Amino acid sequence: MEFKSVQIWLKYVNGLPWLRGCLDASSWLAFLRAGSLGVDSDISLKEVCERIGFAGDHPRKSKVRSQLRRAYEFIKTADAIRSLEDQNVRKFKPKFNADFAAKFAKQVPPITADWLRRHSAIPALPQTPIEFLWGLYTAGERILTFTDPRSRGELWTKDKARCDRLQLKHLEHGHREGVWFLPQPVDGLEHYNPRQARVSRRSEESITAFRFVVLESDCQSTEQWLRIVVQLPLPIVSICTSGGKSVHALARIDAPSKAAWDAIVRDGLLPRLVTLGVDGQVLTAVRLSRLPGCYRDDRIQELLYLNPDADGEPIWKGTYDES
Repeated sequence: MEFKSVQIWLKYVNGLPWLRGCLDASSWLAFLRAGSLGVDSDISLKEVCERIGFAGDHPRKSKVRSQLRRAYEFIKTADAIRSLEDQNVRKFKPKFNADFAAKFAKQVPPITADWLRRHSAIPALPQTPIEFLWGLYTAGERILTFTDPRSRGELWTKDKARCDRLQLKHLEHGHREGVWFLPQPVDGLEHYNPRQARVSRRSEESITAFRFVVLESDCQSTEQWLRIVVQLPLPIVSICTSGGKSVHALARIDAPSKAAWDAIVRDGLLPRLVTLGVDGQVLTAVRLSRLPGCYRDDRIQELLYLNPDADGEPIWKGTYDES
């Protein structure tokens, strides 16, 4: 069984992007998957260090061991998956475990909006949608925004030398249902979508980078959900209110393809996240999220946390009053 588990794990690891800029994310994803399959930690540590070396980087053993320990501990506490008899995770149907989620959340004290702002990697949080998008994307990338989630969306391109605060000003107010955006960058072109038998510029055929996953939970209180979010060993780049009762977190995946995104998120992360209350139906590669800095009727979709360079280290570092 050990050999079979290692082979399955190596196949998964081969689909991760082992390139400079992606190594931190690939390392913790590899360790999470290794922990869920029961792969010996010495084997996974050696393999990940070799992958980092082959990418032209020098693995820092202390940091990699810390990632390994956190990933294996996370898997151990989330006991939704224990049987290795059926290695096909897609057949497993995880469910929200209210008792487990509450116990997991209570490992930290209440997390307030002020606490998140103080621990944001960007101290002066962007106040407008254009500032948020400007800080999250690179030159030349195109993003779709929506005032109607059923529409084809409005295309925005980061093509200026500096941020123009007047761009997207029309999105900030006057939209009763609020404003969304597609976190994955697109090429801006119409492509035939065979699943819906029509052309679209917001389907997977238009996406140029399968970079993020949207995390939200509607089955528990916002207070408990925030306690869970700050403990997740994921590269969480932003946390934003919906202008309603929910909070959206955006985590970076950096998958090289749609198939790799599915392997990382649907196969690797979904079972543990659903157990903690994440809505499994929103864990799809083409998923809209709330755009910070815009109003939903008279309530702002407020940005609470921003860290474009998140590396998978949990936001919570173990003490409440840390600076």
